[in-house]
Amino acid sequence: MAAHRVLSLVALLVAPTTALSYDPARSLAPLHRLLLQRTVQTQTVYLTDFHDEAKAQWLANYLDPQAPMDTVRMSNTECLPRYNGLDGFPHATNEEYLRTMIRSEPITYEVRYKVGTWAGGNQGTGGAVGPSEEPAADEAFRKGMEQKQTLDFWGGSNNAAAASTRRNNPFLGEHTAKYREYEETIVPSRFAQLLMTTQQQLAKEWRRDLCAIYDGSLILPRDPDADEAQAIAAEQSLYARVIRDKAMGEDPDELGRFATSPLRAANLDLCERLATRVAARELCVDGDLSPAQARRLEECLERLESSEPAEPEAGPTDDIHAALAAKLETMTRVDALGGHARRRGLARRWLESLEDEALADVVRRRRNELARHWAESVVDEVAATHALLLRESLESQL
Repeated sequence: MAAHRVLSLVALLVAPTTALSYDPARSLAPLHRLLLQRTVQTQTVYLTDFHDEAKAQWLANYLDPQAPMDTVRMSNTECLPRYNGLDGFPHATNEEYLRTMIRSEPITYEVRYKVGTWAGGNQGTGGAVGPSEEPAADEAFRKGMEQKQTLDFWGGSNNAAAASTRRNNPFLGEHTAKYREYEETIVPSRFAQLLMTTQQQLAKEWRRDLCAIYDGSLILPRDPDADEAQAIAAEQSLYARVIRDKAMGEDPDELGRFATSPLRAANLDLCERLATRVAARELCVDGDLSPAQARRLEECLERLESSEPAEPEAGPTDDIHAALAAKLETMTRVDALGGHARRRGLARRWLESLEDEALADVVRRRRNELARHWAESVVDEVAATHALLLRESLESQL
């Protein structure tokens, strides 16, 4: 009897992990990588908004991310990240990224940027408009300027004062391109402090926003009368509405004291996509699905860019063609949930593409477990990582 108990214990110890209960703590690494990516992108947006493009570009290229981390300026008051996917840092960890930045030496480099306008350019654009390609455009521009000087557009005596102001404006005057040069010094350890502050804010937002994944807030009622454009607009606004409600929950007195990051609604969409992808991948590995269901998930997680692969010709080179076709298939596979996608609601559309409601429900249940665990853990995990890095920094100075 004793030997039987020993063998049973040994069998339990050597049993594969798939036979044990599911542990959502294993999924924290993907969440940390996404948090690092969105921290860098949020800080880059802040820098670009304050027209500090030099530092924003340095941060966007730091440690060579897998995807572009820079921003696209939509207007003088708005900019958006160029990349809206999950795999900006597929191999870097949040802890190592910040540790490397803290330990890096200051960097000094020269910045050179252009001000003014080209000949025939549009005044006031800061050189954004180049010489016209129309043969008579420059001549028409000069005639218009000459006519303008003969008319009193500014109201009597104010005309002279306005003209003097324009002459003293270094960005106007002669229609020639001018350059400004200066030295910029970047202290990476200070950047790390900025990133940690931003990351703490994002972690607090995600703790509240992740609840929307499993509490039904992201379920969009069907409107049979809505056309495609209206359906897309409703889905886009759904995430913003959920974020607004969550943010108001942080400000019970409605005094406007809450601070919301600029990418918060997009962050919720990315978190939903990440939780869905991690849940599907873990279900494929854990062995909780039938072989047919696991194959279906794997096929939907990685879709081919071309659905009609070329048929190899019959002959002695069939093996070579098969090998090349397999290599081409690997290279043309795209991540259905992790790739760049500006339109929100990709996770919902992906679950519908499974065409198996029972399988989709299994993925949703696993995703809800993940989202609940992430919401409970993200703030404490970030605080523990930052405390470790700060302690290491202080110890290195002793």
